[in-house]
Amino acid sequence: MARIVYSAGATLKGATEADDIQVSFTSVVRSVPYSADPPVYVPGCVVYPSTPAQTVSDGAFTFSGNTKGAYLKLVDSDRWRVVGNDVREVYRGNNNRFYFEFGNNFYRRRGSSDVATSSTYRGASQPGLYDYNSLAASSTRLVRSRFQTRQPGADTQCLFLDGGSYAVEAPSVTPNPNCALADMDWSGVSVTSTNGSGLAFYPVMLVSPRHAVCNKHIGAYTGQEVVFRRRDGSYQTVNVLGEVDSATSDDLRVVVFDADVTDCAYYKTLPADWRRYIPALTSETLGAYGGVGCVPLVFRTYNTGIDPSPDTPPHKNNPIASNSPKLRVDWLALMDSAIKSGPTVPPGEGIGAGMILFPTDALHAFFNNPYPGDSGSPGFFLVPSGPNSQSFTPALVTSYWTPRSGPCYTERRTWIDATMQALSTTYGVQGTYTFGTLDLSAYPTYD
Repeated sequence: MARIVYSAGATLKGATEADDIQVSFTSVVRSVPYSADPPVYVPGCVVYPSTPAQTVSDGAFTFSGNTKGAYLKLVDSDRWRVVGNDVREVYRGNNNRFYFEFGNNFYRRRGSSDVATSSTYRGASQPGLYDYNSLAASSTRLVRSRFQTRQPGADTQCLFLDGGSYAVEAPSVTPNPNCALADMDWSGVSVTSTNGSGLAFYPVMLVSPRHAVCNKHIGAYTGQEVVFRRRDGSYQTVNVLGEVDSATSDDLRVVVFDADVTDCAYYKTLPADWRRYIPALTSETLGAYGGVGCVPLVFRTYNTGIDPSPDTPPHKNNPIASNSPKLRVDWLALMDSAIKSGPTVPPGEGIGAGMILFPTDALHAFFNNPYPGDSGSPGFFLVPSGPNSQSFTPALVTSYWTPRSGPCYTERRTWIDATMQALSTTYGVQGTYTFGTLDLSAYPTYD
């Protein structure tokens, strides 16, 4: 029989439709495993003949909701096939589970079911994600417009021209005018440090003139020299006076410097009510809608261009031979639960952000699997000034802890604020400092 396989089409599409599509599967008769008769003994072996105790009925699929363009495909299988709205058994066996994909013009989901049960699967165009004027859809279009019109490589993805110096005592880098995000202010991300061995990795990100956030496992430490490139092209070196780590296991650290860092960006994050604007990134909707409530983030990585792991999809890299930090696009799947290695880890171990891969999406050409040295690379959610604007403000939301996860700065903002103040008090730094948030009032809410 012909095998039915997954579609290789795009997973995410901007659309105005926001209605759910539901697929129900019902099996009329339960499929029962073979029952074993008494064994038959023959010379040299024992034969266990089996007879089917009951046949299997065809199970019916029912579509409802936003059925425009609805389709159903069975996963590659020699046992099951789809005929119309039925799933039919090709041959009998003990394993009753089958796997399928359904979707419409705006959504795709993969699921599984047992022919012994009745199940309903719900897909959606994701409130806050596929609504054309939503923040998530607008940010997605912006990232696509900056990257998908370009070819992956140094010209598009490198922040600086190749050959720059990242030596702490004599830094010298030249911005790449052709970079996809050449108009973004990157001055708040450190260029180098003594912790980075004179290279561009292990950055810290400014959230005030005196404070920065980073991943604690990269080892930003008291006495470390950190170099920033100011907006005017000059460099400022500051020393870390002290650091405080989060008590939860989300790999988060806040540091305080011995002097104000001037003429640089102090990054903000999303506001506390971000769920009203992007509900698709909550753990509740992640489970309800199949784990694909995602928006693209832009990460600034070191990305040496030497792949230490097998160069196989979906993690295949396109090494870029440049010593500049590079931009890579990843998909943010979750921002309000504990994350260690992906978007499905249960809550309980801190608050994190989880990323997920979409290898068939066009933006995957700008995804490079993280290399050793990419830990701590910051991830920015690009907030356009309006639904169709090309101007934007970056929101710092995470940085790599593992290749698929990191601390969620948005959810830890209260702790970051309190820690900045405690560090200031400890080291005699005058003033009150807060981790700022962006204004999202240009976008609709989904209460």
